[in-house]
Amino acid sequence: MIDKLVQEELELLSKDLYLESPSVWIDFVGKVNDNVFDELVLFFACKYNYLSIVKFSIENNLINLNFPSRNKEFKDIYSHLLNTAKNNSSKDIIDFLVSIKDNDSKKSKPKENKSKKNNSSYIPSFECKNCKANIFEEGYIISEEKVIKLIGDKLIEESESTLDYIKCNRCKSKLDLSPSDINIISKINHCSNCLSDLTEVGILDKKTMKYNENTKSFDTVDARYVCTKCESTINEKQKEYFKLK
Repeated sequence: MIDKLVQEELELLSKDLYLESPSVWIDFVGKVNDNVFDELVLFFACKYNYLSIVKFSIENNLINLNFPSRNKEFKDIYSHLLNTAKNNSSKDIIDFLVSIKDNDSKKSKPKENKSKKNNSSYIPSFECKNCKANIFEEGYIISEEKVIKLIGDKLIEESESTLDYIKCNRCKSKLDLSPSDINIISKINHCSNCLSDLTEVGILDKKTMKYNENTKSFDTVDARYVCTKCESTINEKQKEYFKLK
């Protein structure tokens, strides 16, 4: 719903456009009546410095500023509107548009999770049983399922969901992992086989010993650290992380 301030600015802009170009005014009025706030409407709002119209359109997602501009001199609508505001010294609108870009840049920066701070070079491991590739190095495939129905003479997409399995990117075989499992296994403190949190289930110091006839004692021939739950060997990075020798 359009608030009172936006409505007042639309009426003022309508008067400005009527004086500038009656033909453009007709097009503008038609769009506003249909609740269409496209590039043309915002172009004139920027030109005449009507900030509330610009904010209302963008904050209510009535226009996508990343779409290509109809003015071929600009790569997108955002660039066109910012240039228009600058050319007409519409300072409030310039500040608003610049702040949008700044906020988008901050949102696009990935947040560091705790495990990454502790070990930025950690690459988890999950071996494909078919081709023996580490899917975190070779890549994995997540698939989506869509439900589409024929309604009248049109195909309508009713729903979309992510399938509860992934595939190895190298050999395309199904893996015993779901997309949600990937988030768990990616963390350094989780077992790459059973997905258990090693800080909760514990780690075993497992040694294989062989009797030495010469010394009449047992010598260690193999030593490894394993997950207590499934006895899968933890990797070298996990050994470093947990400070195991």
